[in-house]
Amino acid sequence: MTNEELAIMAAQGDTESLHKLYFAVAPLIYKITSRYFKYCETNRKGVRPEDLTQCGYFAYLSALKQYSPERELKFTSYLDFCVARECWRELGISFQTGGKVLNREVETISLETPISDDEEGLTLEDIISDPDADTYSFCELNDMRLIVRREIERLSPREQCVIYGIFYNNKTIEGLAQEFGCELGTVLSVRDTAFNSLRRSKGIRELRKAYNWNNKRPSYLDPEKIKGLLGDSGLEPI
Repeated sequence: MTNEELAIMAAQGDTESLHKLYFAVAPLIYKITSRYFKYCETNRKGVRPEDLTQCGYFAYLSALKQYSPERELKFTSYLDFCVARECWRELGISFQTGGKVLNREVETISLETPISDDEEGLTLEDIISDPDADTYSFCELNDMRLIVRREIERLSPREQCVIYGIFYNNKTIEGLAQEFGCELGTVLSVRDTAFNSLRRSKGIRELRKAYNWNNKRPSYLDPEKIKGLLGDSGLEPI
């Protein structure tokens, strides 16, 4: 049974599904909360890493309440958002302010640095181009991230692995080719096919329309900061 099926049953009051799903996602909850441990060192409230870990269960319950099968998103997408919110709350920092803290550190969406080795290669900015992206609120960026995740989950297993490898594991095209046992051109082809699929996807097209994004020749995204859009759990290999 999938996490999503368990989430539906748990939300309907099935205790067994509630416990099964929690134990299934507990490692992910810890992984997400561990991002915020470093903020405990300077926290005036005396919050400890153990306190944040305990917040994970309340975030789990919150994610269950918010989960909507109609949106066609994985349950872990909701979980990521809710855990972040609970951690900031425990630290005594507003969710909006917390988002700005992350933006300043690593997860700011930048529109300047190239992500491809070749000048004409595709970029994620080709998918979600917008010159004013840095002015979006953290909540808006989170909504965009959830939609992008949903579309990535619809790619083929190999396409997902290539996207995951490049933008999360910081792997090179050469490294992926060696890992897959194929030519460089094959990996480049898979990457470009994945980008083209994302650009044509319903979710991305709806984002373009909703935010009135233009289609001019874009600038580029910093690969180190792409996690701010894709998140930590949205690119799990199949």
